[in-house]
Amino acid sequence: MGDLVIDFVNAPRHPGDGAGIGRPEELAAWLTEAAPEVIPLLPTDTPGLRALHTEAVALQRAIRAIMREVTEGSPPDEASQWVLDACLSELGRSESLASNPDESQPFAVDVHLFARGPRAPLGVVAREAAQLLGSVAPQRLRQCAAEACERWFVDLSKAGRRKWCSMATCGNRAKASRYRERHSGTE
Repeated sequence: MGDLVIDFVNAPRHPGDGAGIGRPEELAAWLTEAAPEVIPLLPTDTPGLRALHTEAVALQRAIRAIMREVTEGSPPDEASQWVLDACLSELGRSESLASNPDESQPFAVDVHLFARGPRAPLGVVAREAAQLLGSVAPQRLRQCAAEACERWFVDLSKAGRRKWCSMATCGNRAKASRYRERHSGTE
């Protein structure tokens, strides 16, 4: 649930930090892989990619701020909500009836995305962010409890007590650190 938006808010913001939105080209590559339906909407010129990158950084900050506010029980600030809404408003969507080669269902709904403005490629991320925020209980939306980690996740565990974005990395480090603290000086 919310994988696209969680991946987006957790994507590295700085060049060289791995696949993410650190540079305009990295953003285009990330969007192409994460949301292939936006490929026709992506700008192909350098100034267009730079403008989209600036908007993506603003959207990433806005979604993080909204997530933080929602988990704290506060309403989202207007500026962050405006950024999210602006991206949503620039993604157009039309649906039409199309023939379906599957004989059990002779027709299907064909969805077409189109750009109403330069932020349109980010509209897919904004739409999923709005859906996530509207469907997940605030106490299930969490930021990793590890000291040096800022990653977000949706706690889908049965008990609802997950603390770390990943047990294999942050959880393991935290447990190893506690072990070292308990056993330091006892040798």
